[in-house]
Amino acid sequence: MQPAEPTITSGGLDAGWAVTACDQYGKDTYVYGWDGDWLIDGTSQIVDDKWFLKAGADITNAFGAERRATVECTVVGSNGAPLVESFLDY
Repeated sequence: MQPAEPTITSGGLDAGWAVTACDQYGKDTYVYGWDGDWLIDGTSQIVDDKWFLKAGADITNAFGAERRATVECTVVGSNGAPLVESFLDY
């Protein structure tokens, strides 16, 4: 029997707070429009004691043009202080 996948990092960060941190980072970065599909189009796992999340997102620019992107986000820290370590969209 394989051990269960961890649901919280050693720093006390769970998936819900990691998703919230990534979503807020997206909203702060793409001020004209951001819609991350973390629940419907996303995956998450703990890798090297960090949350790694990947999802689809709709991003809008200053001219109202929208594009679909894939987003990868890595989060460290705790539920009280999550920190987005990396954020990549392509």
